[in-house]
Amino acid sequence: MALKSAKNDNWSSPETNKYNVSGKNQDFYTSERAPGVQINTSGGTKVESPTDIFHVFTGSEPFDNDGIALTVDVLLIGGGGGTTTSAWSGGGGAGGYRLVTNAPVATGTSSPIVIGGGTASSQSIAGTTSGLGYSVGGGGRGGPAHVAGTTAPQGCGGGGGGPQSGFPPWGGSAGQGGTYGNWGGPAGANSQGPAPGGGGGGRGGSGRP
Repeated sequence: MALKSAKNDNWSSPETNKYNVSGKNQDFYTSERAPGVQINTSGGTKVESPTDIFHVFTGSEPFDNDGIALTVDVLLIGGGGGTTTSAWSGGGGAGGYRLVTNAPVATGTSSPIVIGGGTASSQSIAGTTSGLGYSVGGGGRGGPAHVAGTTAPQGCGGGGGGPQSGFPPWGGSAGQGGTYGNWGGPAGANSQGPAPGGGGGGRGGSGRP
């Protein structure tokens, strides 16, 4: 997950301190500007450019704003799902992807950021990523082989499992992509068996049969 905010300078007043300077036959004034409260954020890995501040989160921790109220762009990516250990199973789906622009962050706030990790376990759904009131689901599990087509993989973009030899010609359904993901690929029914499972859905597009 990543956060980006605009970087600028803020002054408390255009004429914080005022000085009277006298010269021959003339009086004039000079002014001095004092810096006010500026952007002061922390959390994740902080990277600053001349125009922007980035916070990159690879683990769960708070995003703190101890400076002025601001707006940020939020990029959220869910973890990747797992496939199964059986032959001809479907592929695990990629996690959801979502970009939110101009999300408000009040001054003096600490917002929990939760990072959904990918799963190394077979037929498992990955974790959900959330922060600042927004979230995306984790990748769907790959469907096991020889499971009836009415049994869709759960989660975001899991691929359907294919039939094996000696089993009925069932091709697993695809897992739906959800609002911020792409569908997994369905497995084709093959009465002779075996047949490969469907591919998992990814960021760039849906999975193929």
